[in-house]
Amino acid sequence: MPNLRVLTFTALAALGLASMPVLGAENPAEEAQEKPIQLSQVPQAAVDAGEKALGGKATEAKVMEQNGQQVYELERKDASGKERGVHVTADGKVLKKEE
Repeated sequence: MPNLRVLTFTALAALGLASMPVLGAENPAEEAQEKPIQLSQVPQAAVDAGEKALGGKATEAKVMEQNGQQVYELERKDASGKERGVHVTADGKVLKKEE
């Protein structure tokens, strides 16, 4: 029976990993339209909401157009060095988090 337990555990672990989204993967079309900008060019409401969602100070900013509105991507590295990102509208609505 130990082999059945190992097989069951392995199958469940593989299923769990296969069902996880790819972290940090972006849509290539979306990435192609991103334009790097200075953080000072990002509306304050977007910076405030983005930094709250990121859990710290943003270090990079990009702008793109989605559905006829400007969307800002703010990024920072966490304590472990992993890059985190968030997409926000000019008025501070968080649209997407990237981890």
